[in-house]
Amino acid sequence: RIKTCVYKAAQAVYTSAEQYDAVIIVAHSLGSVIAYDVLNQLLCEEELGTVAGVAARTPLLLTFGSPLDKTAFIFSIQGTGRVGREAQRRGHDGDRGADAP
Repeated sequence: RIKTCVYKAAQAVYTSAEQYDAVIIVAHSLGSVIAYDVLNQLLCEEELGTVAGVAARTPLLLTFGSPLDKTAFIFSIQGTGRVGREAQRRGHDGDRGADAP
């Protein structure tokens, strides 16, 4: 429901008759995940030709306190047999102990 609201607002900005020259998106914490997802959806729609100028008019997605880097890391190690730093410290890596760096 929140994502739908954010999507509708962003779509209104990008399809406005005023044609903003630049759209800067600023998001905090979980809002950065929602903003990223909405922006990605709009970029996909741009490729389909339903929304114009999303990439060209979005010079910046600025995030604060965002979990996006952690999410990217988790997806990058999936299926590799590697575990995250926090799991190593808890001794869940098989070979290394709780004091492992």
